[in-house]
Amino acid sequence: MNKPIILSLIAIVFLAAIGLYVFNSSQTVTDNPPITNFEECAEAGYAVMESYPRQCRSGSGELFVEDISDSNPEVVGTGGCYVGGCSSQICSEDKDAVSTCEYKEEYACYKAAKCERQTSGQCGWTQTEEFSICMRAVIDSGADIK
Repeated sequence: MNKPIILSLIAIVFLAAIGLYVFNSSQTVTDNPPITNFEECAEAGYAVMESYPRQCRSGSGELFVEDISDSNPEVVGTGGCYVGGCSSQICSEDKDAVSTCEYKEEYACYKAAKCERQTSGQCGWTQTEEFSICMRAVIDSGADIK
């Protein structure tokens, strides 16, 4: 074959490859809407951190924290006592009681206790056998309880 024809074919293939590369790299993905909250981040498949509350970091590096607030606190027992706080660790007459969103292992034990009016007339936690067992396990684990 003629040397100039071969060089021309190589140049055409090379230029076509460069054109294809430039065309593909300029394409933008527009079918992914921006992520604005924890649920969208998790649904998009980004890693969810095992913290409390859970957290998700998007591909752009933005951090989203799971909303664990309960807008409808549950009355437990008699006398109008409510479970509140970010980790459901508060038992009070205030149905909108809030707290900082820190988490301590012993907070999980309160799910086994009863939020109800105490003999003092105040709302408070009534310990159950399950609560005591849970708290012993937390203490035995070496968790810092304050």
